[in-house]
Amino acid sequence: MSPADLAQTDTLIPDDLHGLWDIGPWCEVEELSGGAVNRVFSVKTSAGRYVLRRYCAGTAIQLNREARVTTWVRRHALPAISPMVSISGELHVERDGVCFALFPFADGAQKAAWDLTLEDATAVGDMLGSAAPGFGRLA
Repeated sequence: MSPADLAQTDTLIPDDLHGLWDIGPWCEVEELSGGAVNRVFSVKTSAGRYVLRRYCAGTAIQLNREARVTTWVRRHALPAISPMVSISGELHVERDGVCFALFPFADGAQKAAWDLTLEDATAVGDMLGSAAPGFGRLA
């Protein structure tokens, strides 16, 4: 979607979000399919490609707790992508009761729950089991 077509997404993405991260002007925005819970958009700029998440539920306080878990997971060499800090120092930006976060783009694909194999589920269980003892320290 070109910048001229962004008017179609105005109700989904407020105009003032465009300058809240130091990533340059937004050149192209496209809604991605497959968001399990939230709406997600590919954002292309002269600086690169990013993913904007429009949360369907949760307050900035709740989502900042989620970000603390992500930070802990990354610190322990487990795969996770953290939201980028806005120019005002926020991880999650709230507009009219809706929260947004911007993430670096990561190559790959999200597997649908019905496509998970027993091996996939076992790997997820092993990873969560190894990480669980540290989660109690995040409260």
